[in-house]
Amino acid sequence: MAREKGKTTPLERTLRDLSSRWRSQRTAHPQPRSALTLSEAKGNGLVEGRPAQKAAPLHLGPATAFDVLLQERINALERGLDEVKGRVNGLIFLVVGAVVAQVVLGLVK
Repeated sequence: MAREKGKTTPLERTLRDLSSRWRSQRTAHPQPRSALTLSEAKGNGLVEGRPAQKAAPLHLGPATAFDVLLQERINALERGLDEVKGRVNGLIFLVVGAVVAQVVLGLVK
């Protein structure tokens, strides 16, 4: 299936956006320091007696392009598993129905 030059799929756009966002976050935030002094801890609200500052909202979406692809594969596996479960349940009911029919026919004779 040939694609026109310059056209991108929604998945490619999402992957490119996530990749650039991840790169910008990695370069924008320096590594945290390992220890705080007591005065810094008090100033940050980490010591009792001071209200703590509100934390930044937590982003739970996929962080990298690999995470997006992995999530899609997992969703496909879940759909396939649901289909197999439905077929197995159908076979179980078919076998139970056949056994019940045989028992009823045996009692009627």
